[in-house]
Amino acid sequence: MNTINTSKVALVLLSISTASITSCASTSYQRNANEPTETIATVSNYQKLTNDAAKAYSTGDLETAESLFASLQSQYPKDSRSVYNLAMLNLQKAYEGLQRFVLIETNADLQKQAEKMLETLSGIR
Repeated sequence: MNTINTSKVALVLLSISTASITSCASTSYQRNANEPTETIATVSNYQKLTNDAAKAYSTGDLETAESLFASLQSQYPKDSRSVYNLAMLNLQKAYEGLQRFVLIETNADLQKQAEKMLETLSGIR
């Protein structure tokens, strides 16, 4: 797999991930009329963390995004979006790691194995 093709696939994977994460961040919260006021503060905190994490991810600051998504998971353990977003971030990191591996590995068989993994990851949507 040449560098141009892997770069294109990485950009596609990144754009899919960024769109998914940004979409999750822009989802608005619908308040129930009987909901206590403190829930609104919690939602406000949730929305801020989600927006900050999505922004960090979309600008390529993966360390900050990972930290914020992990914080969301710990504060809101039943929030499936933060689990999904962190998984997408980890997929991107795995993809980038495999790309680097292919570039520096000298064993052709291992390179081919990694290239197959890259193809599999690029097919995930």
